[in-house]
Amino acid sequence: MGTLSLENATVAISSLIMLSIMSGLLFAVLVQPRRDRTNFLFSIFCASLLLWSLIALAGPLEGLRFGLNERLRAYLLSSAIGLSSLTYFLFIVRFADPQGKLIKRLVVVSPLLLIAALVIIWSGSAFSADFTPEMTNFELQPLGLLALGTQIIYALVAFGVIMSSPQEPVRQMRLAGLLMILVYASLFFERLLRLPIGILLATVAAARMGWVVLRLQLFNPMMALTDELRVANRDLSQTVADLSAERLKNEALTRQLEASSQYRASLLDNLGHRLRTPLNSIVGYSQLLQSGIYGELNDKQADRLGMLHRNATRLLDVISHMLDLNAIQTGKLDLNHSAVPLDPLVTSVFEAVESRRLEKNTRLTCTLPADLPAVYGDEQRLRQILVLLVDNALKFTPAQPSSPPEVAVTAANVTVANGMSDGFSLPVLGWLSDGEWVIISVTDAGIGIAPEEQARIFDEFFETADQRAAELAGSGLGLAIAKRLVDLHDGVIWVKSMPERGSTFFTALRAVRGEPKPANGTPG
Repeated sequence: MGTLSLENATVAISSLIMLSIMSGLLFAVLVQPRRDRTNFLFSIFCASLLLWSLIALAGPLEGLRFGLNERLRAYLLSSAIGLSSLTYFLFIVRFADPQGKLIKRLVVVSPLLLIAALVIIWSGSAFSADFTPEMTNFELQPLGLLALGTQIIYALVAFGVIMSSPQEPVRQMRLAGLLMILVYASLFFERLLRLPIGILLATVAAARMGWVVLRLQLFNPMMALTDELRVANRDLSQTVADLSAERLKNEALTRQLEASSQYRASLLDNLGHRLRTPLNSIVGYSQLLQSGIYGELNDKQADRLGMLHRNATRLLDVISHMLDLNAIQTGKLDLNHSAVPLDPLVTSVFEAVESRRLEKNTRLTCTLPADLPAVYGDEQRLRQILVLLVDNALKFTPAQPSSPPEVAVTAANVTVANGMSDGFSLPVLGWLSDGEWVIISVTDAGIGIAPEEQARIFDEFFETADQRAAELAGSGLGLAIAKRLVDLHDGVIWVKSMPERGSTFFTALRAVRGEPKPANGTPG
């Protein structure tokens, strides 16, 4: 290879510069996550300039021609320049998005004009030359002038679009648009073709356009994202501060609620004990009066005294229930656990509800298996649970003088494995945890409970929609207290009932084998 002249060296260096910059721009645009038609057109524009630089570089460097003769190289170079003008125009129109019929028509006919230009070039009608490496006898023909003039017109229209656009990113391409006009204008002069003026101007213009595109699609979104993150961080800090303030308020409210709850509990406890003492006296003396110890009563006096005794007893029950519920809710109810046999426990329960049984003329029956184990719990509270359940059964069982109804207490020893029991039907799988249980059932022949009310029957102050049940209901606390006491024993209580077919309340308690233990003992 011979020594390069200064002119050829300048062309080679300029072509290498364009090659490097176009390769970088093409790669930067193609790796963008956002790929729309604007990116596509700018990529083709960069590719056409890249082809321009490669073909131009093959002029002074014969080793890069790869068998191309001078005529073919000239045709390829002219095609690359024509393709660059078309893609440049389409890119600017797409980027600026102008509104005008003329622009739209030029866009429509631009592919046809490119095809016509390529036909002119490859038919040899664009220019005449001896096609020596120096191209000393280069001269544009009329068809070549027409094709080149069309390129300049499109460059001028693109520059007009840039200047008339109100968008700031588009207006930042004014210098690039002016340079592209000079690029295609320089092709009119044979002397300028021998210098890399067009290559350098096109490189600067493309670099400016690439900067605007990349800044708009990459840097501006990153700046916007940074601003959004800054705003989000400020909002988050404010939210954290607000949450901290709310937490302090909640803590203050919690302390106030605790103080209020303690005050309420103390008030109920004191008031309940103060009311229970005189009520005990009223109940006791009314009972003595009814027995005739202070003299005979006539029928009217006995009736009124009986009403007084019943209402005083009911009020005493309400106060006792409220005190028990208050003690459970405040955690002041202490349980003394031991192994409690059911047989004597049920006997004491029947004795406690004897007056209610006589009043309702009801039979009480108890069926306990011979091998029934003891249950683990507080004997006094277990008795209270059964008293509440049996008393509830008696209360809602209508009196029948001719055929006394029955309230039955039964028990069964149930072993649960994998959430199931072979000898007892549990409501659902896993209703009871695995182990040995004693399930006590209290069954009545009362009015029953509607299915929709069974889930709420253990709520405090529950009021049934059944008018008959509402007339028989007491304080509405008995079943609620029974459930809470069962929960304190880690047991389970549930009901099975049908209207007019009575109800059965089931209470599952942990079984304990061995001899009964004293209070505060551990299960054997």
